[in-house]
Parts: sequence; structure tokens; C-alpha cells
Amino acid sequence: MADKKYIALFKQAGEGCDYTIACGWKWSWLKAENLFSAIDESKEIIRELGDGEDILQEMTVLEFSNSIDIDIDDVLQKARNEETLKKEAAEEEAERAEFARLKEKYER
Repeated sequence: MADKKYIALFKQAGEGCDYTIACGWKWSWLKAENLFSAIDESKEIIRELGDGEDILQEMTVLEFSNSIDIDIDDVLQKARNEETLKKEAAEEEAERAEFARLKEKYER
């Protein structure tokens, strides 16, 4: 059985701020060995945060056994390459159409 990992996801009360990914959200890796310990650990985090400036609205504990890192640079480079190939194909198609038009016009 794979080791499970736990994350506590906290949402700040209110709407947060504008133009920021996950503004008003905080996540924290938990050291817990099981779900019940993860819940207890999350409750302790809530107690530590208290009800000061960053008042919490909700808390969710996430349990997972697998995670995969995505190479963002690789994904974006492949997307740029695909876009370049599409652009080149469209340009070639337009050139071939122009060639066919000119060929027909001057081969009479």
C-alpha cells in the first residue's frame, strides 16, 4: 500500500483579493500518518491561527497517495512548437494556392 500524504486547505473569510491565483487560500503539508491525525493536526493549525486578521471560513483535508510533477517549461515549449508548425503549414498552404493561381494564369 502506498504511503498517503495529507494537505490542509484553508480558505480565508471574504472574497480575498483580485488578480491573484488562489488569493485567500492557504495550504499546508501535514505530518499526519492517517486521516484522523490529519484532521487533528488541521484543527491545531486553526487554533494557532486564531481569529485574527486572517479569519478562516473553511478547512478541507486532502488525502492522496500519488503526485506527479509537471514540467511547465516542457509543456509550454511543446505548445509553442505546435503553434509554429500550424503557422508554417498555413503559410505553405497559402503559398501553394498562390503558386497554383499564378501557374494557371501564366501557362495559357
